[in-house]
Amino acid sequence: EDQSDKARTVMQRLERRHEPIKTVSTRRLSLSILKNIDETQEAQDSERRFSLEEDLAPEEQRELSERSRRLRKKIREATLAGIREKKKHVDRMHRKRRFREGCWKALPHSERFAIEAVFKLHCNACNALSPSATLDALRDIGLRGRTMVERNCVEKAVNTLVRDLLRVEEEGMLGAWGSAPEGEPQIWWRSAREISALPAAHLASSKVPPRAQSGRLAARASIFPVSRGSVGSMPLMGFKPGGPSSARSSKSNDHDSTSAKDLAKALEKATPRPTGIPLEAFGAEVMPCARWELFEQRTEPHFRLFVQEMETSRNPSGISYDQFQHMISEMGLDKAKGPLPPAIKGGSQKIGPETCMDLEMVHIRLLQLEERAAREAAAREWAIAKLANVNDQLFRQYRHELLWIYDMFNSHDEEHCGSLGEFEVRRLMKYMGLEPYFRHYSPEIEKLIKEVDANRDDEIELTEFLSLVGHVRKLMMKLRKSRVSRCFLKADLDATECLAYDQIVAALAQDGLLRTRGEYAIAHKLLDEEFDLSFVLRAAARSEGDSPGPPSPRNSRPGPSPTRRRQRALLMEDPGSVDLNGFSIVYQRVWERLAAIKGERVLQAAKALNFSMLELSDIQAAFDHFDSDQDGLLIAGEIIEALEPLLPRLPDEQQLRKALPAVENPDDEDDETIAVIDIFEFMRLLRTLTGGNGLVHINKAFSLANDVPFEKQQELLQVWPISESYIQSLDASELIEMLSNFLGVKAEQNLRELSYPVSSFRKLRELALRQAERAQQHTRF
Repeated sequence: EDQSDKARTVMQRLERRHEPIKTVSTRRLSLSILKNIDETQEAQDSERRFSLEEDLAPEEQRELSERSRRLRKKIREATLAGIREKKKHVDRMHRKRRFREGCWKALPHSERFAIEAVFKLHCNACNALSPSATLDALRDIGLRGRTMVERNCVEKAVNTLVRDLLRVEEEGMLGAWGSAPEGEPQIWWRSAREISALPAAHLASSKVPPRAQSGRLAARASIFPVSRGSVGSMPLMGFKPGGPSSARSSKSNDHDSTSAKDLAKALEKATPRPTGIPLEAFGAEVMPCARWELFEQRTEPHFRLFVQEMETSRNPSGISYDQFQHMISEMGLDKAKGPLPPAIKGGSQKIGPETCMDLEMVHIRLLQLEERAAREAAAREWAIAKLANVNDQLFRQYRHELLWIYDMFNSHDEEHCGSLGEFEVRRLMKYMGLEPYFRHYSPEIEKLIKEVDANRDDEIELTEFLSLVGHVRKLMMKLRKSRVSRCFLKADLDATECLAYDQIVAALAQDGLLRTRGEYAIAHKLLDEEFDLSFVLRAAARSEGDSPGPPSPRNSRPGPSPTRRRQRALLMEDPGSVDLNGFSIVYQRVWERLAAIKGERVLQAAKALNFSMLELSDIQAAFDHFDSDQDGLLIAGEIIEALEPLLPRLPDEQQLRKALPAVENPDDEDDETIAVIDIFEFMRLLRTLTGGNGLVHINKAFSLANDVPFEKQQELLQVWPISESYIQSLDASELIEMLSNFLGVKAEQNLRELSYPVSSFRKLRELALRQAERAQQHTRF
């Protein structure tokens, strides 16, 4: 403090006695120099000499002048060095903007339209993409990556690029305009000319004296000229345009009302630092960066495909057009339609039937086709979310498997009405690996189905089914916790409480989940391509429950244990490691996919044996209910118990012995045989015993009296031309009696046994509409 006071006194006397320092920035830099560099002794000597009388000797005056000249020269050199450093950042920002403008204008119109549509989905209130939103936008544009390695490489490269873009913008802005005072708006990625056209900017400028506007702006305008050819050449940093010149420029450069409204909103929601990148930066810099990463990562798999086709090619320098079409047909890339994205290099190469395609041409065209297919898949995900009214939270949670769940949902929606009944939901859950029929799970799952049915119509829509899947998964993971923990501890040989990526599949096979080489390969493919391993790692990190940093006074819990510290360090060093919670998630997902593959085989076998989907639900429910050890097999006693609710009359012992396959039990010392069958053999057994006849339905009945509440009965009666006041005046007994007469059924009758089975309120309403229309036609004729 003493040195700063002395330096300030010296500068005041220098300004009074010698040439004044004109600019404010030079004054600030001179003070900082006197504070930071080692000039304490010189400042003390100057203060001592200035404190003497004014009538000094000529020698002393000359010495004082020489010292002052050297000090002013040093200040001037430091000031110019600071100005050159700031100008370097400003010039770099302008070069970046000019480059982005040229690249953006060079893109085709269809490509710009697609990028703008994706940008609007993920931009924030300041019309910019944050680093995380940039990765989401890359997924929608088809450049996020297909495998785990590709996703990690793209994420690392894009995050580095986005940080550099934000740093260049911030340094350039601070060099051009300086930091805005607290409370002033700061607009990034925008030019002063754009802001001056805003009504909000004129309104702000009218509240500021003209002298306050021009002082800071004029001081830097001569040093940092605005480049008119750049995109958003100068953002506004505490700049409030005003006066006749700014009014003339705003009149000559008016923007349309839409852009003005967007800029006005951005002006109101200003931030002290840039919150993301603009549209041009995303389309002209981020997307090419992601394309180059995918270009490098997919070179090897494309090379292997090219070599396979070259083995049958007659041309030693490449493959034919027909061979290329066969290649993309096997990869499933011929189904996507629409314009191709821009090629990463080589321009637009026309490929025809006579074209001989070398490796580079095949590689570039495959990249374009894969990007187009990824865009179509992302567009389908958004379309499904919009069609089913899936909220944003559920969409982000299930997006990586939304297409798989939606296809499974539609395959069990026999009426194509967009919803599933209770039996269809249970059958779908079974063939997704969620096990709704087992004795231990069935009561809890039935309770969850009733909870997610918000409108109480006895049908589950896609949004409700996604919520149901989340609840059931948590239940399954909770019930399997001990089994998964034993499997995890066996595989965790180094006791770090983490498993590396290459240990996950081996641990699943050691537990017995993967029994064949085919299932082993499927698990590898699921972890590498289908599942998002970063989601598993993020979930594992969140499950630690230890807040980073020192504990606060409100949180007096002790710090993490040494084992927890090793686990956290391993997670940071090895991104392919998962903890117990992450391994439980992977275990559940792999279980579900393997169950879905087996479920598809069961569906095909049921169709081959002429079983309906309702009968298949009954068969699967009986099989799982009496499978006590949940191993997918029934022994002799369990077979009899499972057949009893399905058949009108049980077969005798002789008929059952002829129909049952006998399998030797190696553990039996008496060499006796015991019947053990799986679900496929159980269906064949039922078809043999029934002889083509139907089965007895074991599902519970659906009736007016027991399953339709009073409010729903009133709603059904409004289908007929009856006044609402009269319906409200009826009591429960009168209402159900009138409704039964109009529907032509009894109150206690099982509506599932009708020619048109009714198992939900929607189907009951359709029955009421048909009956009302039939009554109107009878009255008309």
